[in-house]
Amino acid sequence: MMVPLVSPEVVARLENDQRKLAALCERIRARLAHHHDPELQGLDADLDQLVTQHHHLLRGVLDAIVIDERD
Repeated sequence: MMVPLVSPEVVARLENDQRKLAALCERIRARLAHHHDPELQGLDADLDQLVTQHHHLLRGVLDAIVIDERD
């Protein structure tokens, strides 16, 4: 049987952090939409990459903290 090493509350907090990061990036993206500075144009893709990498990292951490009780 698979057993998590952390409480459901910790998992919920991590997932909530992911949602907060995505919301923050959306707010930044909305503000960037009003600027036409060439140096800022690449930030939209950078924000997407940040959210995606954080999500993959979070999933990897959550997968790693589950152990098989038979071990």
